Amino acid sequence: MYISFGKRVIAWLVDTLVIQFIMQVFLIGFLNLRSLYYDFILSQSDRVDIEELGGIFESGVYFKFAAVLGLLLSWLYYASMESSKLQATVGKLAIGSIVVGEMNERITFGKASGRFFGKIISSLILYIGYLMVIFTEQRQGLHDKMAKAYVVDKDQLAAYLTTTEKNMDEVTKIA
Repeated sequence: MYISFGKRVIAWLVDTLVIQFIMQVFLIGFLNLRSLYYDFILSQSDRVDIEELGGIFESGVYFKFAAVLGLLLSWLYYASMESSKLQATVGKLAIGSIVVGEMNERITFGKASGRFFGKIISSLILYIGYLMVIFTEQRQGLHDKMAKAYVVDKDQLAAYLTTTEKNMDEVTKIA
């Protein structure tokens, strides 16, 4: 029922492509804004000092903006998708998995956010937090354990819940 490390890598690759596409849209907009700013400055004066064209649009600021934007978009993408009715990102949907809590319930935005930021910790310790998926019984990485979440096969979970519900109905009929 729990998703393997290999399938999770495939989901991560798909999600990375989705996030990169979204980032490119925002960054192209930023570059267009920068171009409009330069055009405005150049139209205001006959003689413009090249250093005046710097400011908030310097390349160093651009890369900082891109890094902050990447973190913000990634967080919102993962947390909002995993806490939505879909319970999965595009990558997880592609492999047929969902993210659930301890009682197989949909996780909250807060828990999904904790899971996302836990991934940073999983990365900082030489990716050991991710490799834990290979060695733990329920295929949990460190970020999953921190958020008390599980990545499970959607169809297998549905079958398990249906079987459990039938068994509970039979027990209540006997009692």
